[in-house]
Amino acid sequence: MRKARRLIVAIAFVLYIILLIKKVDITRSTHVILMGILFTNQAVEEWDRYVETNKKIHLFIPIATVGVIIFLIVQFI
Repeated sequence: MRKARRLIVAIAFVLYIILLIKKVDITRSTHVILMGILFTNQAVEEWDRYVETNKKIHLFIPIATVGVIIFLIVQFI
């Protein structure tokens, strides 16, 4: 599952970089989808790290921040 998630994120990242380099006018929905994939992956990575550690409070802050960012992006759609 981890390899599949990383492959999807790599494809989304490469697609975003290609669109950025070519200076293509990215629609808002495309931008939200690509950033959503990247932010969701970051949240899952942080959650995995959170579960594996004993000192959990310092990792809760990035997880909560990513969650709030995703929530705000969804609210702006």
